[in-house]
Amino acid sequence: MKGRVVFILRLKPGSEEVFLRAYNSIRQDVARGVTGHLVDQVCQSPSDPLDWLITSEWETLDRFLEWEKMPKRRESGRDVFSRMGLTLFFSGCEQRKKNMEQKPQETGEP
Repeated sequence: MKGRVVFILRLKPGSEEVFLRAYNSIRQDVARGVTGHLVDQVCQSPSDPLDWLITSEWETLDRFLEWEKMPKRRESGRDVFSRMGLTLFFSGCEQRKKNMEQKPQETGEP
């Protein structure tokens, strides 16, 4: 069952550059072949530039938790996100796409 990890972050003013460097560093490490990682996103709030959201999708939530516990990852001090905000874990994720070709149901009314 797919798993999704969500980090909701509120940055301190002036820390955006440090945050993005840390995110990009982790992202590059994961892209080099962390087993089970599927996709991730980082999003900045349009209404408050200090509010950020990171989502990460995994083959299973266990794959993410295995990666989280790896000594190399912990030694690098890259648990920065969990220190900066709220971390949520979800499993059993489904992706649903809106069918753009679907016609509205007819009601039978003239």
